[in-house]
Amino acid sequence: MSAEVALTTSQVIVRVCLFLAGGIGIFGAGCGRLLSIRKVGLPEPRAVWLGYLVPELVMPWVMAVAHHVGE
Repeated sequence: MSAEVALTTSQVIVRVCLFLAGGIGIFGAGCGRLLSIRKVGLPEPRAVWLGYLVPELVMPWVMAVAHHVGE
């Protein structure tokens, strides 16, 4: 059974800000990893590190598009 609760404007703003802050944090982590790889080189096993890097750089864009479409 689902009970829907109406959100106030301030609650919506807080949720949007947390959502976007999460996206910025993820993107920042990806940029930091990219800078580290550029400076130190790509460590072994390469596939694992690229497996961390790609989602960190792509996910914030997916989140932004999903947020934009959902409005």
